[in-house]
Amino acid sequence: MHCRHLYLDLENGDLKPEEFPKLFPNLRMVVMNTFNHTAEHPRFRVVIPTTGTMPPEVYSILQNQIASKLEEAGYSVKKDKSRTTVRPNTLRSGLDLGKQSPASLFLLPCQAEGSKHGFFRYYDDGGREFLDPTIWVENGPIPIVPEPIEWNPDHQPGPVRQDAVDAALARWQSTPKENGHAAFFQLAVDLRGAGMGACDIQMVLQAQARFARNPEERKAEIPGILDDLKTKSRVRLKD
Repeated sequence: MHCRHLYLDLENGDLKPEEFPKLFPNLRMVVMNTFNHTAEHPRFRVVIPTTGTMPPEVYSILQNQIASKLEEAGYSVKKDKSRTTVRPNTLRSGLDLGKQSPASLFLLPCQAEGSKHGFFRYYDDGGREFLDPTIWVENGPIPIVPEPIEWNPDHQPGPVRQDAVDAALARWQSTPKENGHAAFFQLAVDLRGAGMGACDIQMVLQAQARFARNPEERKAEIPGILDDLKTKSRVRLKD
């Protein structure tokens, strides 16, 4: 329902562990070997601490932004581990996109096999800071409003039901484009009914607006939708 920090898995690439932090000079991070890491065939993980928690939608956005920045630096990001389709003169990042889900599990830090090439490095030098998800998404392709919005005191969201969230997202994404306005508001109502709080609803709506015929028009509606959810505390919610 919520997660903290970014976890990246890199293997079978040309990007060296010591080079990764140079691509993100303003971020604190831990870079560590995995069990099968060798100097010739780097296998390592990166943990980027965040300033707070985030819903799964935002976690995915940040993962994609990391991948885009690697590509901007000249490292290809592929959906599979094949080495045969990389363009000539293109470096491989080795980033495993299959581990982008916030539910992916990773083993604890360990010595490399034989302990010859093991390492665990925390980069906190030169003004590096924790990653702020709000700032990153705000300045990325899908902006969000940084100021949090609270519910009315008489509305206390309960535990988030992820199955209801997934169903609401599926309904919205399959809605005919001409019904965008009503369906977008219904998405917000369904997310609230699933137990999601105002701040998370706001971020999810910003992310989901890209599925609309007119994304900018849907984004412009978000403040009004959130106001309606605050003031109309007895809005009937779908099961």
